[in-house]
Amino acid sequence: MRNGSIYGKVDINRDFPYNTQQSSCMNTVGGRLIYKLFEANLFVSAITFHGGTNVIGYPWGSQNHLESNTVASEAPDHTAFDLLGRSMSEAAGGDITLYSTPSKIRQYVVGDMTSTVYWVNGGFEDWAYGAGFDNASDATVKKCSPTTYTLPTNFMTADISHVKCAIYLIETDNSKVVEPAKLGGRRLINLANGSYSVDLRSIYDTDMYNLCDGHINRNIRAALTMIDMSKPYIVVDSIQRVGTTDTVEVTFRVNGCVDINQASVQLDNSKSFLLVDGYCNQLLTSRPNKPQLTQSIIKFKAQKGQKVNISAKVDGKMQNSVDSKIVEPASLVNQPQTHFARLRLNNTYDYEHNGHYATGGLNLNLTDAISALFASSTSQTPNPAQSPSNGVTLLNCDLFMHTMGNAAF
Repeated sequence: MRNGSIYGKVDINRDFPYNTQQSSCMNTVGGRLIYKLFEANLFVSAITFHGGTNVIGYPWGSQNHLESNTVASEAPDHTAFDLLGRSMSEAAGGDITLYSTPSKIRQYVVGDMTSTVYWVNGGFEDWAYGAGFDNASDATVKKCSPTTYTLPTNFMTADISHVKCAIYLIETDNSKVVEPAKLGGRRLINLANGSYSVDLRSIYDTDMYNLCDGHINRNIRAALTMIDMSKPYIVVDSIQRVGTTDTVEVTFRVNGCVDINQASVQLDNSKSFLLVDGYCNQLLTSRPNKPQLTQSIIKFKAQKGQKVNISAKVDGKMQNSVDSKIVEPASLVNQPQTHFARLRLNNTYDYEHNGHYATGGLNLNLTDAISALFASSTSQTPNPAQSPSNGVTLLNCDLFMHTMGNAAF
């Protein structure tokens, strides 16, 4: 397979049963494999990587959902798509100045696929998002009649109502074949015992002077942001006893989201709100040019013997459509469909498919952890991270092109 085609005839990226003819879907073996993977599993989020422009795109990108030839109708999950997409773009970083070539890597543009790239028929991303709910006659195709290889009669008979993936098309570069010097690299650490490891700062750091930065680095950052945000979660930084008293102080954060609508603690039968309108992490909260994104650190005190439960509500704005007049399907205004959105909007969301689960709720019971602290009389503060420069030697940036050869990303 090269540039999305098989034997130069069928584009696998447009081989899916969505807004296309029955004869134009499931013609490729690769397309059928992906179809079965989505049929059997429960994917919350996904990325497809391409080349040809510089975009993080999301649905809609199909002919049946157009306001004009270059403007898409609004998907029910438009707000969620846009917030996650912009978080991925921010984590990937701004313009990257390359020191081995005069060209630059520009920051990703974010938007629906029709507006940022172009619409297609049979697109994988539109099918992976809409197959579970968009059942109009010009949307999900229920039966394909491919003209290449014979398709078993029962191939498409299984239920696919769970296929509601928050999926993105990332066009990584204006060129289909990227210059090797633009791929990026990583700095190796020569440890005191003679072994080597990777200085993670050379992958994560979006500072303009990071000589190792490049396409692979920034797409690792974008992908990690998607993984981290696929489901919100609470991180307890410390549970510390206050002197020799029967009081503990708990410090925690909320990760895997954009905004904290509220965070609260319940002590026995008394509930208190600790925070309203705060910020989650986005793997970029320490960037100096984004001070408003500084992550909220939440603290409270509890007493020995109390039942302690902390909870949070996040990303409530993902519930809302931007322009209700252009949402398609029109019946789904303010009704996001992806598991990604519902996991954070519904604390009781509990979806099961084929032994795979997507379960909502941001609740964490700390009663046992606090009791254990008093039993041992020690703090549960995590050990601080060790600096990679402590007792080691940092080597020069090792470009991926040196170890990958003349490879295109």
